[in-house]
Amino acid sequence: MIRKLWNILSLVAIMTVYFSYITATCGLIFVIDLVMPRCLSRDAIVKTAKVAWLSLTKTALHGYFPGKVFIRYDTAILDNKRNVVISNHLTEYDWLFISCVMHYFERFGDMYIILKMSLKDIPLLGYGMRFFEFIFLNRRLSKDKELIMSGASNLKKKTRYDLLLFPEGTYIDKVSHEKSHKWAQKGSTTVDGHAFDPEEVILPRTTGFDILRAGMKDDMNGILDITIIGNPYAKYPNDVYSYTEVLVNKSCMVNFVFFLDYIPNNDDMDSKEFLLKRFERKEKMITQYKEIKGCDRIESMDEFRKIADMLCDTRVEYKDIEIDLSSRWGPLFYAMFVFVWMMIAGWLAKWIWK
Repeated sequence: MIRKLWNILSLVAIMTVYFSYITATCGLIFVIDLVMPRCLSRDAIVKTAKVAWLSLTKTALHGYFPGKVFIRYDTAILDNKRNVVISNHLTEYDWLFISCVMHYFERFGDMYIILKMSLKDIPLLGYGMRFFEFIFLNRRLSKDKELIMSGASNLKKKTRYDLLLFPEGTYIDKVSHEKSHKWAQKGSTTVDGHAFDPEEVILPRTTGFDILRAGMKDDMNGILDITIIGNPYAKYPNDVYSYTEVLVNKSCMVNFVFFLDYIPNNDDMDSKEFLLKRFERKEKMITQYKEIKGCDRIESMDEFRKIADMLCDTRVEYKDIEIDLSSRWGPLFYAMFVFVWMMIAGWLAKWIWK
C-alpha cells in the first residue's frame, strides 16, 4: 500500500512538471500560430517543437520504460525521404516508441501521424498535435476521404515526410481480435487464394490505405513497414501493460523489438491484397518469434541478432542497432521534479499537522 501511494505521488509530481512545460510550450505555440500562420520558418519551428516535445516526454516517462530497445532495419530507409509508414498496433504506447525510433534516424521532425478525431480535443496535447499538422479521422468514410486527400495534398508540398498510420485502426486485444475474426469470416478474406484470419495481428482496414495510396502514389518514395513484437511476447500486450500496471503499480516495463522493412514505390501497392500480404508477413514473423522465444525477454544484442536472422529475408541488407530511450534533459527535468516533490511534502505536512 505504501509503495503504491509512493508511486501515485511520484506520478503526480512527474505529470505536474510535465504539464507545466507543456502549458508553457502551448502558449508559445499559440503566439507563433498568430505571428507566423504559414511561412517557411514556421516549418522549422514546428520541427523543433516536435523534437523538444519528444525529448520532454522521454525524460518524463523513461523511468517507466526500458533504457534499451533492439531494432533491425533495412538500410534502404536511409536513402528515401518521402514515405508512408505502416505498423501493426499492440498498445497505447506504440506511437511513443515509434517516435523514438524515427528520432534515432533523425526523422521525427518530419513525421506525421494519422489519428482518431477524439484525440484532437485533448486539452493541451490535442492543440500540440494540431500544431504538428497531424491528420485526424472520423472513421466515417464519406468525411475521412476528404480529410485524407487534404492531408496528402499538404504533405506533397513538403521536402520530406514520413506519414504514420496503423491500418488495423486500433490495438489488438480480446474485443478487437474477436471483431477481426468475425470480419475475416464474414468477408471470406483471402490472401493468394487461401483464407486469412490472423491470430497475432488484426485484419487491416484496406479502404483508408487505398485512398491514401491514390493521393500519394505519384509523390511517395515507398513504404516503411514496421513490425512491433513485445519483449517479452504477450498475446494481448495492452492488457499486460495497462496504465495501472505500468504507471501506478510499476509491476512491469513496456518494451518491444522492432523490424523495419522498406518497399520502394511500385504498382503492386495498388493491389487489393497488398496490405493484407504485409500483415500476413507480420503474422508469420510474430508467430515464429513466439515459437522461438516463448514469453522470455531478449536481453542482449547477440540474442536479438540470432532471432532476427531467423525471421528476416537474408537477401535484404539489414543493420541491427540498440537505441537508448533516455534523454539528455533528464537532470533539468528531475531538478524540477524534486522541487515539486518538496512542495507536495510541505503541503502534506501542513495538512497533517493542522
